[in-house]
Amino acid sequence: MLPGFRGSRLLAAGAMVYVAFLSYQQRHMPVARTMMLIMIGAAFYASGYAFEVLSDNLREMKLALQIEVIGAQEQLATRMLHVRAFQSMMEEVE
Repeated sequence: MLPGFRGSRLLAAGAMVYVAFLSYQQRHMPVARTMMLIMIGAAFYASGYAFEVLSDNLREMKLALQIEVIGAQEQLATRMLHVRAFQSMMEEVE
């Protein structure tokens, strides 16, 4: 495993939380609300994966996988909502 790989996953999760915070500041836009949910789910998934790589035993790996699943379950539904919000925003522009 590459030495910086573990830290890069946690850094990516931090960046996703930051994007979620920026989206929260623009929450009056429907697209920003769904982007916030997508980034929170992706941060859960990335941090769960990083902890899975860092885990020493099977119990820690199982916990990390449960954290990953929280983010993975949310992804499909929120991405569909994001597309719908973008479509409605584009309809308002036309």
